[in-house]
Amino acid sequence: MPSNANSSEGESIAMALYDYEAIHEADLGFKKGDKLKILAESGEWWKAKLVSTGQEGFIPSNYVAKDTLEAEDWFFKGVSRKDAERQLLASGNKGGSYMIRDSETTQ
Repeated sequence: MPSNANSSEGESIAMALYDYEAIHEADLGFKKGDKLKILAESGEWWKAKLVSTGQEGFIPSNYVAKDTLEAEDWFFKGVSRKDAERQLLASGNKGGSYMIRDSETTQ
């Protein structure tokens, strides 16, 4: 595990592809679907911050995916057209609200 990770240009958001349980004190444990801000990249271990809690630590780079639709707040994976319509027509939404989701016909 790196003791001094080199910072990459700009920070990016990654999505956890699998659960990871921290093994070492400097590791950051996370669950599948968690969003992580990548702070520095160094080989196979990256320094990251959990968006939900602010905790920082090292993560295995092969457990996350950067620059995926799933990492975006506006993308809703696995939502059917009927469910999307129901949610968008709910009283709490303003006119012009939208959702980006997977197509049911191209799966």
